[in-house]
Amino acid sequence: MSRAKLGQGTKLLISDGEPIPTFFEVAELTSIGQSGVEADSIDCTSHSNFEGWRQFLQGLKDTGRVEIEGNFVTNEDDFFTNKEEQSIVDQLFNAGEIRLMKLAWPMGNNKFFVQEFEGFVSERRSPSAAYDDLIDFSAQIKIAQTRLEKTYNSETAADIDSTFNGDQKVSKNKSAAFLMELLFGVRGDEVLKDSYTAFEHQLY
Repeated sequence: MSRAKLGQGTKLLISDGEPIPTFFEVAELTSIGQSGVEADSIDCTSHSNFEGWRQFLQGLKDTGRVEIEGNFVTNEDDFFTNKEEQSIVDQLFNAGEIRLMKLAWPMGNNKFFVQEFEGFVSERRSPSAAYDDLIDFSAQIKIAQTRLEKTYNSETAADIDSTFNGDQKVSKNKSAAFLMELLFGVRGDEVLKDSYTAFEHQLY
């Protein structure tokens, strides 16, 4: 049987920028996609090349971007939960700040495959409305830093947030231990074994 996973339930979470951040889920998203990484191609063809083909070297790498689309909701609509909103996208674009973000892909059995990265909102498109369709919402996020990946055992996206957020399932001490692992590569298996399946390496 195929081990493929349904995409429904994928989440984008954006932090509030605090040292031990709280994450806010971007509400009502219908599509989340990544461009993937790419590298510049540098033409190194010279006068000594008589084969009739250009020659290239790989140049600087680009970490890519995240494209999001969804149903447009207003700030008032966001009040049904303080952890789910679209207004944070506008706020981040206006501020021009780089924030820690997470993409959480549902893996079944209460697990999420999570990619963590630092990024900023590079484009916030105006809503559009057809007479026979929903008002839409879309934006582009530029990935600014190397990504990390982890697998979490999680009931909800709030549990993913709780790894950093001391007022939920994981204490601030455990959050600090997790940050030490993230920054310095210190294994946190024993400290955090109840919070996530410990496995970490730099993506790409």
